[in-house]
Amino acid sequence: METLPAFPLHLLPIPGELLPLHIFEPRYRQLLSDAEESDMEFVIFPNGDINPLKFGAILKLEQIIRKFESGESDIIVRAVDFCVVHELSPFYKQKLYPGAIITRKGLDTKKNPGISLMLEFTDWQQQIKKPRISSSISIYNIAAALQLTLKERIRFAALSENGKQRFLTGMIRFEKVILRAEEYSKRIYHLN
Repeated sequence: METLPAFPLHLLPIPGELLPLHIFEPRYRQLLSDAEESDMEFVIFPNGDINPLKFGAILKLEQIIRKFESGESDIIVRAVDFCVVHELSPFYKQKLYPGAIITRKGLDTKKNPGISLMLEFTDWQQQIKKPRISSSISIYNIAAALQLTLKERIRFAALSENGKQRFLTGMIRFEKVILRAEEYSKRIYHLN
């Protein structure tokens, strides 16, 4: 277990995913300043009933896009791992921002998808006319591409590696059913 700065927020980024944030509260402006100075990691996690297993994401500051005269900032962070938050305290060390006692999941964020998942994903990408993502795609890239809801992200975080692959395969198959229904509706509407 370790203690990291915490940013309770109703989000759960997927490892590898980039997330834009607007930082305006004084305590999180202090967190941003500390992250910029020391390249430290911090935790974002959705606190509350939606997240009974207390999954969070460990983040690193990727880029400061803009600093405003008011002290606010627009930033980009990158999720580097999932974690479990055991305890949240109102202050991290002597800082204004909260801290969390966490256990890292220690995920292999470059884990290649199985053949079944990769075939489903490639087919889905062609159906939605998206350019192919690089050849070194991971299951986490696929999860981020699916635009999962918060509840789905929490479920994904809780699964084993094999469970994650099955979950994503099922989600893609569901998306493909929706695409076929949309195409059918367009044809019917056009005929009328």
